[in-house]
Amino acid sequence: MKKTVICLIFTLICVFIIAGCTDDTEEGIRKNSYEIEFSLEENVLNAVQTVDFVNVYSDGLQEIKFNLYLNAYAEDAADKAYEAPLDAYGGIEIAAVKVNGVDVSFVLSDDRLSCSVPVAPMEMNSEAEIYMEYTAALPKCDLRTGYADGYYNLSNFYPQVAVYGAEGFLTDPYSTVGDPVLSDVADFNVTAVFDESLVAAAPFAGTETVADGKKTLSLKAENVRDFAMVLSDKFLCESVSDENVTVYYYHDGKEEAAERAALALDAVKTFSEAYGDYPYSAFTVVSTPFAEEGMEFSGLIYIDADTADFENTLIHETAHQWFYNLVGNDNVREGWIDEGLATFSAAFYHALKGDEETFGKEMDDIRRSYALYERSQKLRGEKGSLDMDTDIYSCTEYQYGMLAYNKSCLMFADLYLKAGKEKFTSSLASLVKNNRFRRITAEDLIAAFSEGMNCDAGGLIRGWMSASATVTTFAE
Repeated sequence: MKKTVICLIFTLICVFIIAGCTDDTEEGIRKNSYEIEFSLEENVLNAVQTVDFVNVYSDGLQEIKFNLYLNAYAEDAADKAYEAPLDAYGGIEIAAVKVNGVDVSFVLSDDRLSCSVPVAPMEMNSEAEIYMEYTAALPKCDLRTGYADGYYNLSNFYPQVAVYGAEGFLTDPYSTVGDPVLSDVADFNVTAVFDESLVAAAPFAGTETVADGKKTLSLKAENVRDFAMVLSDKFLCESVSDENVTVYYYHDGKEEAAERAALALDAVKTFSEAYGDYPYSAFTVVSTPFAEEGMEFSGLIYIDADTADFENTLIHETAHQWFYNLVGNDNVREGWIDEGLATFSAAFYHALKGDEETFGKEMDDIRRSYALYERSQKLRGEKGSLDMDTDIYSCTEYQYGMLAYNKSCLMFADLYLKAGKEKFTSSLASLVKNNRFRRITAEDLIAAFSEGMNCDAGGLIRGWMSASATVTTFAE
């Protein structure tokens, strides 16, 4: 995600092709699969979904937990997805749940942000079919999910199997700071029905039919962390291709569409050469009303229609296709991994293109911005706010931007300086190759750089993570 951080220094008819890899890159990964059917009527999604759930988590599993992220848009939400009151609120109402064809009673959490579905004790590697009927009321807002100005941002509206951690399924509170949505890789089959006037910007391979004033879009994808699409009657589509990937850029006709689509394709090609192949055959960029600068999903990104920094936002969100999508991490507790890598990559893109001067200028801007933050925190006696290794609930939005984006970016810049371009790039390429479609921790990052640099990188990385580390600590 690309956020605007306020501080003193910075104020189908197209055919979508996104075939997931099915070779050795997913060896050993057993995935859940979603089949979702929904129709959009008057800002409400009427939906049914079936999840083929695979128990790779715990022998004797007796419940499966689903995150209901859309309930963070309810008016009475305990942990809200919005900061200012909305003109219309949203939420999920589940009407029925079946497990292997048998009706079961599900239990909502107190905050209604998750539900627990009981299952007969499941052995490791056994499977269960979870069927749900629900309505998803869309909020009126320009956030990840919602409708505004003729655009429907559709993400995180469906009950999503919670990521499983050391203590069980993770049902973290929502937060407007950072990214509270955790996702593991799954397969998706989606059928969407909506008014024929709307154009769908989606990342999946699909077919579209029109009848009785309605469009029916059927989509399929493998090895993706989420499903997201945007609908609007304002969309025009600009596409550009090379031999490996097609970029689709959806816009309202007021922009330099051809140049922006070409930039997106170049970013995909540049990062593919540096970090490893982009995993799909298409990449969809959507210009849509959005409260932040941009947001990443599998094979698709939002960019705010009114962004003043299209290029940097586009490159940052494109980098997330490697660091979030291909290689995931716990973005609630270690969000600095993917956000720091995406922030660094947005600058590193220029060095990869041979423009070291622009790379250096962008890194200098980030260094000055963070140094100002660091000095102000020290003057206030809040040394703990310099701790990069923190969760999203322990920071203000400003602090999170400085730590997860800027300080982490500076750590990767320091690794780049010490390793050199070849070893640094090789380390990240190895990280991607060895962890495709999985989730990593800081220790995996340390292992990749220790191997790539032929030394123990743990001290350096952990030093940057701690509150005691400062920009001056690592200055030349």
